[in-house]
Amino acid sequence: MTEPANVKDIVHRLFRDRLVEYLSESPIGCTPAPALYEPAAASERVGLEARSEVAWDDGYREFLAITDGMNGFHLSILGVKDWGPDGPGEAAARLLEDSRDIGLHLDEGIPEGVPLFPVALNSGHSVGVFMGDIGSGARYWLIGEGDSSFFDEFVDVLTYLGGERRNLRDSLV
Repeated sequence: MTEPANVKDIVHRLFRDRLVEYLSESPIGCTPAPALYEPAAASERVGLEARSEVAWDDGYREFLAITDGMNGFHLSILGVKDWGPDGPGEAAARLLEDSRDIGLHLDEGIPEGVPLFPVALNSGHSVGVFMGDIGSGARYWLIGEGDSSFFDEFVDVLTYLGGERRNLRDSLV
């Protein structure tokens, strides 16, 4: 039986693989360069978690203690730094609001009023991942461009970012 992957190992592998891919592009720079950041301060992480109104799982907390976000992938993982005015966090919140306005959460079995918090967004602001106590063990909801899927843990979101479909569910049932 293999040992469960931890956040630090997954981030290392994702960044390494994406950097190799980026450097092999011709010409270099056709896509955004992968980027990691200084970890968010503990007080900033606690403040953002309180603002989110969602109990964070250990995986997302560990991620922000390693890097304050991660860019250069088909989805950027949001950090504390992304929640300034007109930042990607606000764009992700608008995507969530738009999806709620059309009742997408209800169509997917997420009850009205369940707090959700954006943790990832694509550059076109059309695909996002949202964290919350969704139900049936799911903690993360991926939506956008006709897709809707669920993940149980933050490490599952990270492995999806790397192209794996570990613990990806198309429904809550």
